[in-house]
Amino acid sequence: MRIKKVDPDQLVIDRYNLMRKGFLNRKEVMAFVPCGARMANMIIDGIRKEVELEGYENLDENLILAKRIIAYLGLTEKKIEAAYQALKKAPSPTTEKSA
Repeated sequence: MRIKKVDPDQLVIDRYNLMRKGFLNRKEVMAFVPCGARMANMIIDGIRKEVELEGYENLDENLILAKRIIAYLGLTEKKIEAAYQALKKAPSPTTEKSA
């Protein structure tokens, strides 16, 4: 099985941007939760079932709300925002210049 390498800094940036967008499709779920298409479909289906149990209806079959996937993963918007702000304040890595 191939393991997808994920840069933690890029994951924080992607999660923050997708949270600000407000909704995600399958490809964006794959970026939000580093996973493949099958796992993304399982997550989306699980969230859709939760929505139906609450008595609501998904108007678009291809999209889910960002707040739903954040709750599904056990994260909070405050944690994502704090991680993003910490990343912005962190000093950028220095690169060595060759002579």
